[in-house]
Amino acid sequence: MAALRRFNELANTYEEWFATRLGSFVARREKELIIALLRPRVGEAMLEVGSGTGYFLREIARSGARCVGVEPSSAMIDIAASRSGHAIDYVRARGESLPVRDASFDGLLYMTTLEFMEDVDAALREAMRVVRPDGRLVIGVLNANGPWARARRREGGLWNEARFFGAAELETMLSALGAVQVESCVHIPPQLGWLPVPVLSVIDSLMRCVFPGSGALLGARVTPRRLQ
Repeated sequence: MAALRRFNELANTYEEWFATRLGSFVARREKELIIALLRPRVGEAMLEVGSGTGYFLREIARSGARCVGVEPSSAMIDIAASRSGHAIDYVRARGESLPVRDASFDGLLYMTTLEFMEDVDAALREAMRVVRPDGRLVIGVLNANGPWARARRREGGLWNEARFFGAAELETMLSALGAVQVESCVHIPPQLGWLPVPVLSVIDSLMRCVFPGSGALLGARVTPRRLQ
């Protein structure tokens, strides 16, 4: 409940960081990874659980998919609805109990939301319930073993409520649901955010090669076991 209260308080300023030079660079990399894993297509039904202000769901909607966001914070939903118009439907609910029918979505995304779930196992069971047999479940979490998670811990506030996942832990947890593919992005540390974007891009590519396990965001796609 403490995390929900903090999200309500942050709703009006939640997207401001993405407008900064570093935030824009990070967001672009994260969107590329999420879209590559989720593969939304025209006419498909996509659900984001913990959709917040709709920042990433608006990107998914550009594919032509029919999008729904589930979010427990009423303040976040108000902001999301004002920025998405009628293109995206938003529902106030929690990931542990989704108010949707079985097998009703082609794809489901958890984007930096699982870290704040009170019952992760229940949330994942619900995700598998509502994804169609040939659907995709994509999880994006902050990498516990990267410099960004360490920076967030020092920052405190909302991040005091978060549980961070490493790649091995994430893969082990999701493997009970099916075959898991884990990738990562944003390998620059936050301390380099003052550099010009072209330089950030070069350093990010180099660090991805040298320190592949240091990516800020871990992205995992699950192929449901029922398809294997």
